[in-house]
Amino acid sequence: MRKLKILVDMDSIACDTLPYWLDRIAQNTGVRAKVDDIKLWAMDKCPPLDKVDPRLIFGVLQEPGFIHGIPPMPGVAKVLKQLMDDGHQVMLCTARHGPVSMPETITWMRQHLPFMSPEKQTAFIYDKEWVEADVIIDDKAETLVKYLNKHQKAIALTITYPYNADLAHDRLGRVDYGPDAWDRLGFVVNVAANVEES
Repeated sequence: MRKLKILVDMDSIACDTLPYWLDRIAQNTGVRAKVDDIKLWAMDKCPPLDKVDPRLIFGVLQEPGFIHGIPPMPGVAKVLKQLMDDGHQVMLCTARHGPVSMPETITWMRQHLPFMSPEKQTAFIYDKEWVEADVIIDDKAETLVKYLNKHQKAIALTITYPYNADLAHDRLGRVDYGPDAWDRLGFVVNVAANVEES
């Protein structure tokens, strides 16, 4: 079995961010959107959120305590720990930024992924293609395409959301959003680890 380097995104991959975020927006503005409404990465362009000031949408991410409260994706801790126990390198790689979200991300990791080292296994970076790995697990279509273009031997995995459902690539695997998404992601990574490099 090959030992893989695996990059894992935070929002909507390790963390079940989108429903939680939409609930907070609704609490703050009275405008309720569902996950199925978010058909574009720019969620402020998606009805009914297109009627909301974008500062009230994205400002939520810097509200103290917001990131602390995001639930982990079901099964993420179990699967990441198993991958590490199997000898794979796992790094959380997130575009989160700012004086609130960055330290709260570290606290979130310590609470929900206590077997990982925030200091050694976290990268705060927007252009993730600059971090070389065998596998990237992310939800943003643009990030996945850029990564696959730069790293010709890498594979990409994603959880399907309306805003990335149309993305197709011969080195992209996807699983449906749901309680067993991480079990299925773990299975795909294990298959990749057992495929001989050409």
